[in-house]
Amino acid sequence: MTIERDAAAAAPTARFGRDATVTLATAMFSRGGVLLLQVGAARLLGVVAFNVFVTATIVGAVVYLLSDLGLRQAVIVSAAGDEGLARRAAAALRSVRRKAALPIAALGAVAVAVLASTDGEHALAGALIVLSYAVQSYSRYLRSPLRAGARVVAESKLEWLERAATLIGAGAGLLARSLVWSGVGALAGALLGLFVTQRSLRLQAGDAPVAFTRSPVRYGMTLSAAVAASMVYARLDYVVLLRIGSQLDAAVYAATYTLVLAFSMLYVAVSDTAYAHLPGNAAARGPYLRLVTVAGGLGFLTIGTTGPALVRTVFGLDHPSLGPLCWLLGVASAVMAVTSTVGVFAPIEGRERRMTALSALAAGVNVGLCLVLIPSLGVIGGALATIATESVGAIGWWAWRRKAGSVPNEPPRAVPLPASAS
Repeated sequence: MTIERDAAAAAPTARFGRDATVTLATAMFSRGGVLLLQVGAARLLGVVAFNVFVTATIVGAVVYLLSDLGLRQAVIVSAAGDEGLARRAAAALRSVRRKAALPIAALGAVAVAVLASTDGEHALAGALIVLSYAVQSYSRYLRSPLRAGARVVAESKLEWLERAATLIGAGAGLLARSLVWSGVGALAGALLGLFVTQRSLRLQAGDAPVAFTRSPVRYGMTLSAAVAASMVYARLDYVVLLRIGSQLDAAVYAATYTLVLAFSMLYVAVSDTAYAHLPGNAAARGPYLRLVTVAGGLGFLTIGTTGPALVRTVFGLDHPSLGPLCWLLGVASAVMAVTSTVGVFAPIEGRERRMTALSALAAGVNVGLCLVLIPSLGVIGGALATIATESVGAIGWWAWRRKAGSVPNEPPRAVPLPASAS
């Protein structure tokens, strides 16, 4: 009996670890591919084109998250453990998702042109890269029922195909020494991935309607507001450096920050897995928090010790402040790991409004610190602003949660309706 109880208690942890490992492998493939593309842009096209490429990927990441309106999380949380119900929920919300995507993608294309484009060719290339992110975001939404049903391997297979096609297309353009053709290739690969995903996951809502205990759109849009604020404070330092500093300052900072993003794969993979495992499963919380802590520590040590050599060797860039910058961004990486837990617990516990308020506060702090520190301290000022901002979000959330108690609110739940319901 004791052995059976121990095995039953270990099962949720084992499943969580397995799914997190699969998600991490997918994230490593994706982020590793983007890293190679950034290296290729720096080596083949020069500093200016590299900054355009980096800016396009930053804006593309914002579009990737915002065009979803938080509805992927709403589907997963509202139907956790029931893939069939999640398919109904995703189909019911699909039209709202589509209407939001195009204007957000268009705004992203304009933002790239304003922030980094030096001519029409760069503006076109940036717009194409942003559109590829918007297409990938829609594919990710369509795969949300697989994540809700904890079918992580099936979801990852589709994501691997999509990312491979996108990365190969973008890489072929860079080998042709053209940023525009890189954007064309990325968009073509993303569309191919979307086609395969749609063929594999046909969402039919008409004969299987679903209702929600809370508005999933309002819930998701609140999450999107938090994401928007967090994206502002995550990369505003680079944008300010690009606008008021030198091209070299911005390029070195972007290259070093790429290492932070590389290690963020660890806790992002764990967090993405947590959405389907944590609701109603308290046993998975311990492994989740331990994995996040380990990921943050690895990021700090690795970026601080190997960062300068990697930036010089891989990107071919150097800067007088490169050593201190790597250690500071290593600290930022560790703090970001803690902050990532907010993005998991808040939606699951129905506390998305508190998360949005804290993200807005952190974004305001970041704007002020960037404008004060970067003009006088350059890249070091950007790193200090990032550390302070991430600390505000993490400390604010956990201090409030401890004071408020751990009794959660109720997130939206999907409820199936009879097939004859209108």
